[in-house]
Amino acid sequence: MVTGSVALLAAAFFAGGVGQQAFDVVKMTGLRRDVPEDLHGRAFSADFFFSFASLPLGQLLGAGLLRFADARSIMLWGGAVVLVSTAAVAVRPDVRRFASARPADAAPARGTPLMERSPDAGTR
Repeated sequence: MVTGSVALLAAAFFAGGVGQQAFDVVKMTGLRRDVPEDLHGRAFSADFFFSFASLPLGQLLGAGLLRFADARSIMLWGGAVVLVSTAAVAVRPDVRRFASARPADAAPARGTPLMERSPDAGTR
């Protein structure tokens, strides 16, 4: 066990939950902004599927790694991978500004607030 403190573990889970919810808000905002409205259902379902379908794969990988290392080492290395990969993405200027990578002359996706909507839009 990495820690014997229930309070520390509860605080870590709370911080992780808050961080996950903050990330989800930004992720869903980006999907709604950058994916055409008629593809939202497919984009959201693909996001949901791959987010949850990868959980058993991670569990299998973790169980397999227990043959070669102890649980503490696996948890520490897993945490290090998350921190390094997050930092690698966070140094990109467009990620820090939460900006799309589209060229300036590209047309915005249909259904975004940047385009005028006709009065009968959404009445299908």
